[in-house]
Amino acid sequence: MKPTQIGKPQLKAAEALAFASEGDKTEKTTKTTKLPKTKAQKARAKKRVFHAPEGDKRLTINIKEDLHKKLKIAAINNDMTAGELIEALIEKHLK
Repeated sequence: MKPTQIGKPQLKAAEALAFASEGDKTEKTTKTTKLPKTKAQKARAKKRVFHAPEGDKRLTINIKEDLHKKLKIAAINNDMTAGELIEALIEKHLK
């Protein structure tokens, strides 16, 4: 038994253009539009810093939940950020 050969489907240019045009119309209607940000959201977005300040390096660590809580409390009690407290502790430990 010989395999049957199937020819390539033929697409007419007019049909292709009509199909493509219909696709454009449906894409425009299915896209979600983003709502404008509130003033507060814009202000928060401007304040966020996703990179370390010049001369610093960003550090990401995993610590136990209870230790994290103690760190935050100690930072508040010392009127500093957790990062400042960690930096001070590292400097003290490495001297």
